Amino acid sequence: MLLGSSFSAHEYAAATDITVEQASRNIQAYLGAQRSERSKTAYILRRTPGTRTRNARWAVGRRTADARAVGKVFGDDVKAKALRAFEPDLNRIAELNPRTAALVERQLRATMENAIALLSMAVQGMSVDGDGE
Repeated sequence: MLLGSSFSAHEYAAATDITVEQASRNIQAYLGAQRSERSKTAYILRRTPGTRTRNARWAVGRRTADARAVGKVFGDDVKAKALRAFEPDLNRIAELNPRTAALVERQLRATMENAIALLSMAVQGMSVDGDGE
């Protein structure tokens, strides 16, 4: 795969004449190698923002844009986790106890509008005052 281009496990498998399962194992093995304390990988393999699980697209690089993309993926993952676990649990509490509905709504709005946005800024290397330092 070309540096800077993105690819899926299916595309990687087709390009290298291996199964998709082996391509997925290779991707996971490379991620493990790059994350080890004694990594000798020359580039990072990263998931592209907005993709997850079976639809994941991967890119190889080591530029500033790659660092930003890793941060964006982290923010996306936290938001997906919140939508999958945090929101349904709070909504269920509101269903079971309608007196909590206003609090639940405030919690969800504050989390999704503020906390996730702040986390996203932080992982992008930005500061609250916008100077990036």
